[in-house]
Parts: sequence; structure tokens; C-alpha cells
Amino acid sequence: MEIVPTEDIESVTKVKADLAGILEQCRAKHRPTFITQNGRASGVIMAVEDWEVRERTLNLYRSVVAGEESLLNGEPIRLDEVERRIRERHGL
Repeated sequence: MEIVPTEDIESVTKVKADLAGILEQCRAKHRPTFITQNGRASGVIMAVEDWEVRERTLNLYRSVVAGEESLLNGEPIRLDEVERRIRERHGL
């Protein structure tokens, strides 16, 4: 995800004035908008669909890390069990 400062950074004043438009921009471009207050970054707005994808991706990465740690600790898990857990956790 590439951030485009001229399009993806808005002041809190602009957000207050045009929240619906900024949300639509986030949905259309699949990029978050960073909000500034008094010239400093203070928040982020993003489409809920993009947030859900991001969360699923992070959870998958966490699962991979947990699997690697279990192997390093001498606690391997059978492949069919790994597949079952992934399907269960991620609704596949």
C-alpha cells in the first residue's frame, strides 16, 4: 500500500467538514487517510472492508509465527491439524 500525501493526509478540520467524502475516498482507493491535528498525525480512517482484510492477514502471519515457534520448541503439529486450525480460524 503506497501512501500518497496529497490524497491520504487530511486535517481534522477537513475530516469534520467532509467525513462522508473522505470515507468514500478510502473505500474507492483502498488506502487509509491519515488525520492531522495541530500539524501532527493523530489518527487514521480506513474502510472497514480493508481493515477486515488487514486483520485476517495479520492473524495469518501470527499463526505462521506460532507454528514456527512450536517447531523451534520441539512441539511439531501434524499438517492435518494445522489445516484444520487454519480453516476453523479463518472460516475457510
